[in-house]
Amino acid sequence: MMAGRYRFELSIDNGRGGIRKVPLAPGRHSVGRSTECDICIPDSSLSRHHSTIEVGDDDVMVEDCRSLNGTILQGSRISQPTRWPPGREVLFGEVRTMLLEVTDGPAGDEEVWFEILNTENRGRLVSMRGPRAVIGRSHTADCQINHPSISRAHAIISYDGDERSWAIEDRNSVNGTFVEGTMISRALLSGGEKVRIGDVELKFLGSTPPTPRRKMGLLILLFGLLGGSIALLLFSLLWQMADS
Repeated sequence: MMAGRYRFELSIDNGRGGIRKVPLAPGRHSVGRSTECDICIPDSSLSRHHSTIEVGDDDVMVEDCRSLNGTILQGSRISQPTRWPPGREVLFGEVRTMLLEVTDGPAGDEEVWFEILNTENRGRLVSMRGPRAVIGRSHTADCQINHPSISRAHAIISYDGDERSWAIEDRNSVNGTFVEGTMISRALLSGGEKVRIGDVELKFLGSTPPTPRRKMGLLILLFGLLGGSIALLLFSLLWQMADS
């Protein structure tokens, strides 16, 4: 375990774009609607004692406790203890949850960027911070894009600990989520992919935002007029003043 915090945490989606995160200490945790459970989720789709989560040193197991509406891991209802990989979704009844691996590396709490490619916001950069974030129209979303074709909580961006990659997952949106023109329920992102949520087209930039075009144009102009070293110094000062 990392000093000062737990290795795993449970991310619980309230269905309105809000996220509740629960640290998972090593050991066994009960999940259900009852206040007697270690992790109480007061939703009518959960049984009083719905499931259990077993946290080990290196992995996490989830087990259904003969619940009425089931425990669903990646689209399949489970009936016995099953390994829960970080970055993958589990439905307890109708409540969406995701296991997150909290890391000391940049992917544990990394800011990732998209560029909007169309609409009146073309060229705008939007960012969100991992390891899990909601994109949607709602003001409670981690990354708000206010467009009528986008659902209130349209998609989730998360870090997949097994794949060591970012992933996008549709949240049963009305108009769908597409990667490189194909409608997806979940897809990995490595950088440079074109993503469409509703009618809004985005480009996934990863963790490094591009230099805005107007600043790049200024740098080229300064290089031509002043020469390399002086231009870089002046450009750096102007950039800092613009961002302050």
